[in-house]
Amino acid sequence: INNSKKRLVIPFKIVHNLVIIPLSINGSDTLNFILDTGVTTALLTTPPEGEDLSLNYLREVQLSGLGEGDPIKAFY
Repeated sequence: INNSKKRLVIPFKIVHNLVIIPLSINGSDTLNFILDTGVTTALLTTPPEGEDLSLNYLREVQLSGLGEGDPIKAFY
């Protein structure tokens, strides 16, 4: 084993075939990032109440699923 190589271990969870990586942005509480290799741009949903991530969003979009309920805001 070559000990001169650096290694990074990234914790993740598998939930319903989704790879979820817990992360923090600009000192925020832990957020869950869904790793999706099929998209070109990451989306963020509304952060928890009171969180200010200090990010510049390109635009806001509405996301809705096949089930019931109101759409949610997401940001590019």
